Amino acid sequence: TNKIGSGEFLLTAALNRDTIFYVQNLDLGYPKDLKSIKIIIKTHKDSIKATPSDLTIVKKKTALFESQSNQSVAWEWSINNEKFATTKAAEREFAKEGTYNLELKSKDKYGCISTSKLNYTVVKVLGIAAKEAGIGIYPVPVSDVLVFDSQQKIKEISIIDIKGNVVLHSKTINQNYNQLDVSVLATGVYIVQILLADNTIATQKIVK
Repeated sequence: TNKIGSGEFLLTAALNRDTIFYVQNLDLGYPKDLKSIKIIIKTHKDSIKATPSDLTIVKKKTALFESQSNQSVAWEWSINNEKFATTKAAEREFAKEGTYNLELKSKDKYGCISTSKLNYTVVKVLGIAAKEAGIGIYPVPVSDVLVFDSQQKIKEISIIDIKGNVVLHSKTINQNYNQLDVSVLATGVYIVQILLADNTIATQKIVK
């Protein structure tokens, strides 16, 4: 309990969460007659939306990051501690695979700062998109069996995790229609790499 006089103010603490204060005016009467006033102080909260949620690139590709707070009036985006934008929505081009440390510092009109962080994964693959190569891959997301329906015969299928490791591999006998059991894979994002009969390499991201 702290007492302050008229015209005085009291600094209680730096706030990092929503806080409720109860204030009593001693000028209104004796202690037994005091009434409390509830003051709710809302802190500034923000978060990051990434589109796409993770990125698969052949050479280079752009991702979009957006602040999700309507209360923010200023923004500072950085990746691996390097500032790259000061707008509510920011685009960034990636040419190298890896996990990038994304940080957004946003400020509301009262000067309160919110810091949001996101580990953004970029996977680099060889080849063209499976759809461009005339290959249908379904269902996505998959739980047990992944189906491949190709206009051209398929020679090999590889499943690659986000670290670049081949976790499943299948050599087919030049078939247009294939099924691959992926039930042993852990939940996550993977890249399917397909070698066709003419030695074209096609890829597609899948989610399990």
